[in-house]
Amino acid sequence: MRGGTRGDRGGFSLLELAIVVAIIAIIGAIVAPRVGSMAARSQVAQVAETVRMVQLKIEEEYQFEQAYPTNVQREWFAGGDLQHSMFAGVSATVEVINDAATQHPTIKAGGSGVPVFWYNRGNGAFRARVPSQSTQAETLALYRMVNSRAKAQVSGVEGTDPGDVDVEQATEVR
Repeated sequence: MRGGTRGDRGGFSLLELAIVVAIIAIIGAIVAPRVGSMAARSQVAQVAETVRMVQLKIEEEYQFEQAYPTNVQREWFAGGDLQHSMFAGVSATVEVINDAATQHPTIKAGGSGVPVFWYNRGNGAFRARVPSQSTQAETLALYRMVNSRAKAQVSGVEGTDPGDVDVEQATEVR
């Protein structure tokens, strides 16, 4: 037999529920931006790894053939397809130029008809374009983060800063 007052029903009061909901909302407000930031960092890391892997394959081809490959080959990739995780649903096309002096594309943002990768068969430089950000400075910062690993040696020649811009002519878009 249960004894006690009418208020001893074992449930929660409206005030207690409101406090719990408020605490959950505060925790969600703290955690949500971090989860979004982690997803963005993961995409940057995935694309940076793709750039690094392609750059290594280009170097391997150069060591074997004593010339840079004319194109980025689809068979270099799992499933035969080059992926760019920052451009979901966009075909990962590669702009190919032939200018030994140019280390970086003039246009750093891809998508909307602009290929999302850039390859210079004149010097073996391979870069990933990034989605346009709110400002040009933010776009350039993201470009630098994604391509910082590619700055390393290209056949023993140190690359230039990913922010350097040279004007070039596109000779082939694949």
